[in-house]
Amino acid sequence: MKIKKKILFACTSLLLTLPISVDAKNNDIPFFDGKEDTYLLSGQLQMEGKYLRPGKGYEAKRLMYLSDLHYPAVYNGAFNWENPWENLVQNADSSEPYVRISNEGYINPSVTVGDRMITEKERIDSAVIANKYWGNSEFVLENLKSHQIVNTKGSRYGLFYWIRDIAYLSGGYAGAGGVSEVNNYSLWYVRTSKPELKDFKASSGKKDVPVKFTFNGFEYVSKGKGYNDRDPNGTTVNPYQSAAGERNRVKWLLDITKDGETVHHQENYLRSNPQKDNQKPNEGDAGQFKSEELNWQPQMCGRYTAKIKVLDAVQRESNEKTVDFTIEDNCGTEVTPNPDPGDEEDFKYKIDFSSDRIEGETAREGKNIKSRIDVSRDNFKPERDQYRAKVNNNINKSQQEVNTSESDRDSAQSSLSYCRRNPIHEVDAEGKDHYYDRDCSWEENRLDSAASRLDTARQKLEKEKNKIKKLDALEAKYANSETIVMLKHNGQQVASEKVRLTEGEKKH
Repeated sequence: MKIKKKILFACTSLLLTLPISVDAKNNDIPFFDGKEDTYLLSGQLQMEGKYLRPGKGYEAKRLMYLSDLHYPAVYNGAFNWENPWENLVQNADSSEPYVRISNEGYINPSVTVGDRMITEKERIDSAVIANKYWGNSEFVLENLKSHQIVNTKGSRYGLFYWIRDIAYLSGGYAGAGGVSEVNNYSLWYVRTSKPELKDFKASSGKKDVPVKFTFNGFEYVSKGKGYNDRDPNGTTVNPYQSAAGERNRVKWLLDITKDGETVHHQENYLRSNPQKDNQKPNEGDAGQFKSEELNWQPQMCGRYTAKIKVLDAVQRESNEKTVDFTIEDNCGTEVTPNPDPGDEEDFKYKIDFSSDRIEGETAREGKNIKSRIDVSRDNFKPERDQYRAKVNNNINKSQQEVNTSESDRDSAQSSLSYCRRNPIHEVDAEGKDHYYDRDCSWEENRLDSAASRLDTARQKLEKEKNKIKKLDALEAKYANSETIVMLKHNGQQVASEKVRLTEGEKKH
């Protein structure tokens, strides 16, 4: 393990000294020919030793060469090692070329054998993620790590994506082997379905009785595959733990509207339990989620609409369920509820122009009659500065809440990872070792609670920052405002002139 860490550090150090500005091309990566300059390096592919691209010209059999490019078999829902035909959608997707990068383990017995299937970064776009891997393209591309490939002499071949990462962040998983009957490239990936809400109910009743909501459904994100956080002997570290590691977690979002306006928003996390969905039997990692009873206290009578949706662990959005309910009894006496703190109306930007006609000698007749008028604009900047100071103070407080919540989240994540990585160890009467997964539900609930507080803190911070942005925009918009001064005689307009004034300015 120490050797591995030193090698990875050396690779990373070399990569950091190189510029990263070339377009990647699968065909540009050289095949290994035994010479030093065809050895490859990459800092985050998590394999020991030097890397190489097997070709048909050098030690092809020893390096288990199959093809210059590899095209994956595609599966919906699950992969069955015993039956590679099950759930098979496509034997080989010829539009999805991957390059096999191996390590020197095939020719150096002191290094553990390893393989990675990568493809040029430029080829993986939103359409590929959404249509082929069934992922949330925005989420996947925002989090997907690219891998710089160079040779030991410093030549650069660009940035590449690893198929395992693409599939994992999309909600599925990828693998090699076990498909010789259906695929000539020893490569496959599984894609899974978006979450689905099955049922959503709300109770109607009296104004002084809380409305009760319940919902349930299924999510289908892969679990314990690709990156397995339960494996204490795992050889790879999950770089996506915080982004997509909670594979059995969904986030629900509830909105209640009345007369087209949102009167209540609520969101939180919920864990699923393994359960086959009879309507989607091919989904091998299906999990059912069921809410506890959610309560909301209405303050006004009338007809309401509640909408709910969920996001799975890889931010794929479910279908939306809608239910209407009516609140009656003791109506006509309610008052409009006060907004929640922080939801008050935005700052009102004030502009006030005034004008005064200065009396003097005036000709009784004539067309070139002049009348002096002073125009001024009031200065409300001190009032805005006071508001700005208040909001900036709220921003500082909110940022502190975010920092504290992030620390709590990280601590909870560390505790959960420790629980998962340290199974219960028992030795039986015959001296055999047995390992059992711990129940980490307490740690999961702690993490979910911390994540929920962090979400709330970030939303509060963003809301305060938006107030400053709006104020800045208004100040820029009205910095030098124009007004029209009209002069009337006996009710008739006899002259007008446009005037631009900055705050506190006076013209005549």
